[in-house]
Amino acid sequence: MPLPRAERRGYLEDWTAGYGFKEIAQFLIEKKKNGPVLVGTEGYFGTLPDGLQIYLDKSGIPVIGAQATISAKIRDAVNANQTYFVSNGTIPHILERAEKIMEFPKAKPYDTRYPQGIIILYRVLP
Repeated sequence: MPLPRAERRGYLEDWTAGYGFKEIAQFLIEKKKNGPVLVGTEGYFGTLPDGLQIYLDKSGIPVIGAQATISAKIRDAVNANQTYFVSNGTIPHILERAEKIMEFPKAKPYDTRYPQGIIILYRVLP
């Protein structure tokens, strides 16, 4: 059934669409078998980090929200943890000292004036 455009954007296309969170959580839980894991997110409330926290709830993997960059707290964690960062694809400047691990494109926008959204998981490098 077709959704109203505003609902479609929110659920399928925009920042609030939670594509890939389950797969990212599974990846991080698997990595935890090799030692401590910490994950930061672009965003400090709402879909990121809260959507990811739902999948990591009982895993013991800390999720740290950030405003629009990999924070110093997350970078400092690299020395003691396997450290990752989840982006809504809106902060391309984080590629310095980060390696893209996987990405999940969101639905193509109904309104072609908007770019297609994407969720990206990065490994934060020392």
